[in-house]
Amino acid sequence: MKKKICSFIVLCFILASTLFPAGSANTKSGYAKIPFTFDFSSYMPGFLLEDCEGGEPLKIIFDSGYNHEVFYRSAIKKAGKEAEDMLVGMIAQQYMTLSPGISQKKLAGKIQEFLEQGDPDITVGLTCTDSFVRKNLYIDSHPFLFDPAPAARQKEDGIVGLKFFGACDRLTIDYVNNVIVINGKPLSGVEGPLVKVPMLELYKTEIEVDGIRQDAIIDTGAQVFVLCDVSAMTMTDEEKLDFIMNGKIQTSSPACKEVTVSFGSISRKLEACRSSDRNAKANENGRRGGYVYNLLGYSFFEGHRIQFDFKHGKFIME
Repeated sequence: MKKKICSFIVLCFILASTLFPAGSANTKSGYAKIPFTFDFSSYMPGFLLEDCEGGEPLKIIFDSGYNHEVFYRSAIKKAGKEAEDMLVGMIAQQYMTLSPGISQKKLAGKIQEFLEQGDPDITVGLTCTDSFVRKNLYIDSHPFLFDPAPAARQKEDGIVGLKFFGACDRLTIDYVNNVIVINGKPLSGVEGPLVKVPMLELYKTEIEVDGIRQDAIIDTGAQVFVLCDVSAMTMTDEEKLDFIMNGKIQTSSPACKEVTVSFGSISRKLEACRSSDRNAKANENGRRGGYVYNLLGYSFFEGHRIQFDFKHGKFIME
């Protein structure tokens, strides 16, 4: 999780039509093929979204280690003035409810403060009026958190996790052909368990690290392999969740090391880093998550196809 911001935005978005040749998606089978690029991130798949009013396409990246969806302020601006005006109006209404009799000057200041910093007491719902099909692919209204202040270096307008793709049977991330496939053919590679982590809405599988069997969160947003702390190997999922929400870790000097990570017959020597590394690009929740769970990400998946087979509880690589 990036920030503790409860501001909520609901936008009806469809995948940009320019990415879909005719017949590439089918609502009856739920099949869709989504080309992605690394133009927005050097290691996370990125694609375009277009709002249902035909606004400027948004640059969205996919991260299976994200248990919610986020839009930045740039996304609201791209959605158009009407969408931004609706957002401001809803913020104003809630502040007036929370503080009856608030002056117009103070209200304007509170709105500006919200747009710059967010406010956990304000929940915003914004939805387009139309739901429809474009190129046979249907995506209904979808909830997004609002992060008003992303890092200046970011090229994307938002992040989506697995929930964005709905209740599909299979989701494939093809790092060979740079496509995300919804309900495509089952892969015929190495299989492992796909287990939903209680409360986190994330998925883990089984791996070996230097010959020792361990669990790992399947995290396409992890650029390097993140090695959990030894103390976490005896924790239950419930204890790990409690640590992620309430625990504390001390940052340390960089201390990466080479390990052999194996998923069935697929093995790679990887640089393994600790989330406690002071140079790790993560917020506090992210650090605590990587402290209690191994994070299996791009450095292991590069050059492969991976598949979340939700229907049969399998994680597959080929």
